Order: sequence, then structure tokens, then C-alpha cells
Amino acid sequence: MRRWPEDHPGNIWPINNSNPMNKHIVLSLSVGFGTLLLASCGTTSTSGNMQAPTSQATTEPAAKTAAEGVAVVEGQDADEMNVTGNAPSSGDATGTVAQVAAAKNTQDMLDAFKGETTASAKYAAYAKKAEAEGYHSIAILFAAASRSEGIHAANHQSVLEEGGTAIPAIKPEFTVKTTKENLQDAIAGETYEQNTMYPEFMAVANSVGDKMALMSLNYAYKTEQKHKVFYEQALAALQGNTVAQLPTVYFVCPTCGNTYDTNAPKRCGLSMTKGERFIRIDTLVGVVALTNERASALPRSTWFGLTRRCLLPLALGRVGVGRSDTRGCRMNCSSSALTPCGR
Repeated sequence: MRRWPEDHPGNIWPINNSNPMNKHIVLSLSVGFGTLLLASCGTTSTSGNMQAPTSQATTEPAAKTAAEGVAVVEGQDADEMNVTGNAPSSGDATGTVAQVAAAKNTQDMLDAFKGETTASAKYAAYAKKAEAEGYHSIAILFAAASRSEGIHAANHQSVLEEGGTAIPAIKPEFTVKTTKENLQDAIAGETYEQNTMYPEFMAVANSVGDKMALMSLNYAYKTEQKHKVFYEQALAALQGNTVAQLPTVYFVCPTCGNTYDTNAPKRCGLSMTKGERFIRIDTLVGVVALTNERASALPRSTWFGLTRRCLLPLALGRVGVGRSDTRGCRMNCSSSALTPCGR
């Protein structure tokens, strides 16, 4: 048995270089080892390509931004940032949104006031036209609606004044046509207010927490739904030659403008105002549309429903003809000319 030479370093078996076979063995082992080494290096990348180094132009702006302390919001352009290079604060954004909503609410109330003022004047004119054409019951309907819209306008104006908004002069513009066409126009107007205008206005008022505006708008919104039905019934009667079967008396709530035909309710379904205080409409005598000038001439204590002094008593039915609340607020709701009774 052969042993390692004890005097050889590392006990490595010496290779006899003089033997040609030994040279072939060493060469074969070297080639094989080198092949394995190259194969191992080739599997480090599946694509066979080396990853490109990160360019200096890409990293430098980010480093500069971080060094300068500039806040960068993903997806935000440079021109969307403020002049200091910082993103807008959430407090400023919230304040801006609230201001925009408040301004929109005020504009909505101005538009509602203008619309109701115009409707009051227009329906008064339509009432005269229907009477002239021999449709007395339709004339009474228009007269009642005119009074109701006047109450809505007064309520809207009261809300605006409570908020310190100047009331602009309104010049109603409309065209009086035949009674049939006037009814069609009234239906279209009530449909727009019911489906679009008042729901949108109430949503804005609710978002800014304006309870006075929300109540005034809701009074009008609910009443316009009933007016639309009345007009549709009148148009059907006109087309079917049954106008004589239409109601000839209406009752209007002095607080919210809610309108009932034939008989007044025990209490208003919207404002809870007692039925005995409702305005009876059965004649065109004294029917005058509420105008901007006449509305402005009324004392603040004689508004129909929404001043802070009258709001709660009216809602509870404690203010009406010949009565006053503990603060002296009262009004005369029986006069067709809207004559205030003062304090």
C-alpha cells in the first residue's frame, strides 16, 4: 500500500512531470473546471444582458428635491404647488370649499326669490286671463297659486336678509297666452322646481347647515308638488270640457304657502299652522301679486314665516289673525292686499 511521503509539504502526492500521462490528466482537469466556472457565470442573468446603471440625470433631481425640503405629491404638477414650493395645506382647502358652498347657498336663495317673485306676478296675470276667457275656477286656482308663491318669495327674502344679503330689484318677465298654454307653462315650471331646482338648492343648504334656508326651500318644494297636480287636473278638465267640476275655493297657509282646495285642514301639513288662519281664495277681488317694492315695505315682524322672531311661534300655530306671541310678533293674514298689522 502506497503512503504519502511524510517529508512532502501538505502531504500532497507529488506529480511526476516526467510522466506524459500525468500532464494529460492535469490539463483535462483544468479545462473541465474552467468550463464549469464559465457556465456558472452565464446563469446569473436570464436575459443575457447586464442591468444598465442608474443614470445620474435621474437621481440628481430627486436628491436635490429632498435636500431642499420640497414636498412632492405623486401626480401633482409643479404649477399646482404654491409659491413656497410646499403642497397646499388641508386647512386652506377646507376653508375654500366651505366658502364656495356658502356663496352657492346665497346665490341659490337669490335665484329662488327671483323665481317665486316672478311666479307670483305671472300667476296673477294668468288668473285675469282665465277669468276673461270664462274659466272662473281656473282663475281662482291661479289666484291661489299667486298668493302661495308670494309667501315663498317673502320667506326666501327673509332668509337672505337674516344673512345680511342685499335684496335686488326684481322685474318679472313673462308672456300671457291662452289659458291652455298658460297651464302648460305652469306645469313645466312646477316640474322643474320639483325635480331639479329645489332638490339641488336644499342639498346645498343642508351641506352648509343653513336651517332657515332649508326650511324655506322645503316649504316651497312641498307646495310646488301640489300646485303641479292642481294644474294638471285643470288642464285635463279644460281639454275634457269639465272645467265646471273644478274647485272654486282654495285655502293658502300664511306660513308656508301650502295650498288646499275646497276646505282648510285642521292644521297645515307642513308648518302645523292652524287651519282657521288660512287665507281663503274664492274671488279675484284684491288679488295682487307680491312685488319687490311691496315686499320690502312690510315690517320685519310681519313676514309670513321665517324671521327668527316669528319662526317658532308660526311653526307652532301661535301667530295669526288677531293674535300675537309673547314678543309682540303678529300679522294680518286675512287681507288680500297683504296689509300688515304691525306689532
